[in-house]
Amino acid sequence: MIDDLRNIADVVNTAMNCEMSSSSRKRNKVNAIKIYSYICRVITSSSYEDIGFVINKHHANIIHHEKDLENIIQQDQELNDATKYCMRLCRDMLGKGSINHKDNIQLNWHLLSLEQQKRLSRSVIRYVGLNKRRENV
Repeated sequence: MIDDLRNIADVVNTAMNCEMSSSSRKRNKVNAIKIYSYICRVITSSSYEDIGFVINKHHANIIHHEKDLENIIQQDQELNDATKYCMRLCRDMLGKGSINHKDNIQLNWHLLSLEQQKRLSRSVIRYVGLNKRRENV
């Protein structure tokens, strides 16, 4: 179980480009701890003590960061996207669900050109229409 927590910490450290066990208070590091705490509680059955042990934090810090993230991601779209991205990577790494195409498209939509977005939208509309016709037959 601790190995899974260490692997999650490595994924979040890499994705957020920071080191959670350092003693700095930079926003990026604090956000990484929030994401790590939340992911560990959602996809593992680890205790707060075990989660905190991996990154040298007290269990009360983990409780605070987990609850804080749940409130913040409702207003901060960038942090919400980072959380979803890290969650997908961790689920894929642990074999608890893979990254699907819909998630990849949503995650990278802003990187597509306007023409690519239009083509993809038309393809999805066509696909949905075909599936509706099949259900009616």
